[in-house]
Formats: sequence, structure tokens, C-alpha cells
Amino acid sequence: MPEQPSVSAVPAASTAALSAARDALSARLDEVNDINVFPVADGDTGTNMLLTISAVAEAAAEGADLESIARAALTAARGNSGMILSQVIRGATEALEDGGVVSADMVRAAFGRAAETAYEAVRNPVEGTMLTVARRMAEGAERTAGDAGPLDVLQAALSAGWQGVEETTGLLEQLQVAGVVDSGALGLVVMTDGIAACAEGREIVAAGVAERVSAQATEHMPSRYRYCTTFLIEGDDLDLERVEDELEAIGDSILVIGDRARAKVHIHTDEPLRVAEMAGAHGSIEALSYDDMRRQEAERAARVSRPAGSDGARTAVLVPAPAGGISVLIAGLGAIPLPVAAALPDEDDLIAAVEDAGAPEALIVSHDPAFLAVAAAAANQNPTIRVAACPSFPAVLSGVVGIDPGAGADDNAGTISDLAGETRAAEITSAGGGYLAGSDGSAESFDDLPAAVAATIAALGADDGALVTLIIGAGVAAGEADVEAWARQAAPGAEVEAHSGGQESPALWIGVE
Repeated sequence: MPEQPSVSAVPAASTAALSAARDALSARLDEVNDINVFPVADGDTGTNMLLTISAVAEAAAEGADLESIARAALTAARGNSGMILSQVIRGATEALEDGGVVSADMVRAAFGRAAETAYEAVRNPVEGTMLTVARRMAEGAERTAGDAGPLDVLQAALSAGWQGVEETTGLLEQLQVAGVVDSGALGLVVMTDGIAACAEGREIVAAGVAERVSAQATEHMPSRYRYCTTFLIEGDDLDLERVEDELEAIGDSILVIGDRARAKVHIHTDEPLRVAEMAGAHGSIEALSYDDMRRQEAERAARVSRPAGSDGARTAVLVPAPAGGISVLIAGLGAIPLPVAAALPDEDDLIAAVEDAGAPEALIVSHDPAFLAVAAAAANQNPTIRVAACPSFPAVLSGVVGIDPGAGADDNAGTISDLAGETRAAEITSAGGGYLAGSDGSAESFDDLPAAVAATIAALGADDGALVTLIIGAGVAAGEADVEAWARQAAPGAEVEAHSGGQESPALWIGVE
């Protein structure tokens, strides 16, 4: 056997490994989202997995022990993919030890327990999903020889995982029709590859190998229900099977995962508030979140409806992203996030980013006057670049929903400008222990953030059926569920989505369309 590279003790190894898993998935987020056709074609598998693994990586970086890491995974889990991923992480942590050095036996046990826990959590497991690949990786790890080192076991599991990903296409009709592998399966193996890259000291693979979704995939039957709903239940003696049985009457795609004191619920339903009320009979409800799958399906269909070819994009749309959460939002809508720090990039930086995008034309979209000035200078130097100015960041998000990569930059600029013009926006900033809220140069002061949110949404005219989007800054202690609750109190008939943007300022961006 070749000499094995040194392997860290579990705490250091898990911190580095989870960060590498997050970075690997982030690098291929578009690919994983775009091939998402099962169980519904809502294009959010990669985003849900990234939100879950990001919370776990953050917990590890803050020194959490393995039990706390598993708890963080459950708390942060979003969607089917995030819920199952949380159980993969839980199983792996149960097989590891907080002390000592990572051994080959420990790696084998981690893959084995990860697969077992994921299968145990799903009442009706479906083959051709990330469950299949979790099992394949466990089998690959178990087949290694007794004298194999920990990295040999990791590589064997990874190789078996890639084979399992290819296998998924033949196991599910939806994947066969679309001509793709399972998105959750791909995401799981991409994260494992990130862990292997970390252990081996090599670069993370950022280029995707999965084929684009076929045209038939955009015609995939939508979910019977509209809202992908998740929340936590805390109680003294929770009966998880009973909770799941009761919810079957008003939804599908149900997962209830946890223990008798704390559980996470996922369900597709038309009545998220009623679901929470029913589950509330068993314990206290926290972190209620629900995403509109109809909107997600439309956004995904727009992203994947592009000309055939190795890439197929005529236009690359680039948007500045001052924070990690904003990068996830932008990438999830089919645009390329441009990292920006305290100092603005210059026109040469933007031209280089456009060239890296590899499309014949490029469109740079922003609401920031200073950034737009640099983008205009880049466009003067490079005739393939166009620039679209939006009145606010929420308007940017509304605009890029309409991206058509197969259309020219000028056509995309027109579409984005039209959609952005339909969005009314405001921002709330911290000021002297309170908050200032307003738009169009006017501002009103508030003592607390919930009051500022309620007044701002009312001023923006969020009528029944409106979509309210809130982007939460780094300095806001409240989470997405709390901010969404404030907004729903102000506009009970509106659809509300809150996202952790992580921007330094403002404390909140609010858009209404």
C-alpha cells in the first residue's frame, strides 16, 4: 500500500471537510438545481442542500461537537434533499468520535451509518435518489481491504458514489425522460468529492459533467400541491409516526425526522398554516418556512429552456454579490454572482469575469450606481457587454427571474428592466439603536425591527396575492422564519419569502411585486 497522507483528529478534520463539502456544492450549484426533476421539477435541490451544509459547516467552524453538528443539520434542513442530507450527516457523526484520529474503520462506519440513518428516516424510500447513492458509497467503503488507509476507503466510497449517480437515471422514469441523473444524488457525491479534495490537498472540481436537462423535462408534471413547507416541533413525547399519519390528509412528500423531543417536518401542501396548526397539537412550532413551488418550477423552466449544445447560452448574466447568501440567491436564479468586497472591481476585472463566463454576449445587472459606472466603462472597452440598471436590489432579483440564456443581451436587458419596473422596494437600516425605513429618499424611524417591517410593507402596498421578498442582513439576529412571520402579520394575503442575504447593509431589503 502507498503511504497515506496524515489525517487530522476528528474535530479539525470535520471542520475542514464540511467547509470543503459546502464549497464543492456551491461551485456546481446551477448544475444540481437545473437537473432537479424529482420529486417535482422546482429546481431547488442544490440550494436546499447548500443551505443545510452551510449551516453545518458554520457550526463546525464555531467549535460545535459532533452531536451539535447533527442538531444543526436537522435545524437548518430545507426541502426533501436537505432533510435527507441532515440524516446522512447525523449517521456519519454517530459513527465518528470527538477525540482521536480518523481511522479507516471510522470512515467505513461513517459511510455505513450515514446510509442506514437516511433510509431509516424515510417511510417509503425511493431508489434512484440520494438514498441509493448513500448506500452505494457505504458498500464501496465496506469492500476495501483490511489494510486500506482512511483515504483509500474515502476514495473507494467516492468511486462507488459516482457509479451510483449514473445508475439513478435508469431507476426513475422522470430521470429517464429528462435524460439526467438524480440531482440530490449528484449533490451528495459532489460534496463527498469536496471532502476527498480537502483530504488529498487537491483543487475542488468546479466544472460539471452532467448533461443539460432535455426539453421534455421542462414539461414535467408540477406538484399536486403548491407550497414546500418545513418547520420544527418541540415537545415532551412526540409521536413522529402519528404526526406523519395526520398530515397525509393535506399534503404529500412528507418527512418527519428527529426524536421524541425535537423533530423537523417537511411536507408539500396548499395549506402551510393549517399544517402548522395541526402539528402544533403535538408541541411548539418553530422556524415555519414555506416556498412557492409554482414559482420555483417556472424559474427553473426558464433557466433550462435554452438552445441545445455543450453550453447553449448565448448570453451570460452577471450580478454583483456582496455576501454569500446573496450569491446563493443569484446563482439559483440562473445568473453568475460576481464577488465584490469593500473595494469596487475595475473594468478589467469585469471584462475578465465576462470572458470566464464563456458566452458570446454578456449582460451586467446592478442597482448600485458606482458599480454601474464601472460596468459602463467595461462595456465601452468590450462590445459584447451590455449593462442593465435596476432601481433596487429586490428589483434586480425580480428582473433576473426572466433570464433567457438563449436570447441576446439586449433582449434580456429589456425583459429584466420590464420585470424590475414592476417591483416596489424599500430598505431598512440600523440607526442609533433603532431603524430607519423608507424609499425614494424619504425615511421614517422605528424603535424595533418588526414595527419597521410592518409599516414598510404596508407603505409598499402588499395586497392579497402580492409577492413580498425580504433579504436579511448580517446584523439582524432574527432568522428567516421570524422575519417571514412579521411580514405575514402585515400582509396576511401575500406570499412571503425571506432569505438570509448576509449583506452588511441594509438590515433588510424589502420588495413587493
